[in-house]
Amino acid sequence: MKKFIFLFVAIVGIYVSGCKCKGTDCPCDGDNCEEELITSVVLTFKDSASTDSLVYAFRDPDGDGANAATEHDTIRLAADKTYLVSAKILNESVSPADNITEEIYEERNDHQFFYLFTNVNVNFTYKDDDTNTPPLPVGINTQWKTGAASNGNVQMILKHQPSVKDNKQTTGDTDVEVVFQTVIQ
Repeated sequence: MKKFIFLFVAIVGIYVSGCKCKGTDCPCDGDNCEEELITSVVLTFKDSASTDSLVYAFRDPDGDGANAATEHDTIRLAADKTYLVSAKILNESVSPADNITEEIYEERNDHQFFYLFTNVNVNFTYKDDDTNTPPLPVGINTQWKTGAASNGNVQMILKHQPSVKDNKQTTGDTDVEVVFQTVIQ
């Protein structure tokens, strides 16, 4: 049982190693890297057929520290619907909270969100691109079309891929990784 609990905590935990570059020594973009604290991932779902919104979050006030997450929502969506989804990455350990999503967008040519669906009936589409040639997806804004009722997981991974962005989740460094239990009903 202890092994299962440890594995569960390891899977649902948040992985943090955000890169904020300054100076001239940085392996990221020719600047000096310093880690950012990422404490929260917030996904907002807007039903494309109405004005209804659903918000689901993962919050871990000390990031990858010793304390457990204080919020880890289960995503619950209706079957046969289309949702426009926006991701927000925050550092809520400071006041006001630091909206890291803005930096990710500014550095969109070096970042990509990946969404991996396991046992969940969702047809997924990216709704934003970077300015690379050819353009590659970013994933701050996406569209999820739900199918029949199902129960599984969505793994959200934000990759930092300076100068090597290639639309592959195996390239670059992981800034954030969260697994959300997901129910289509």
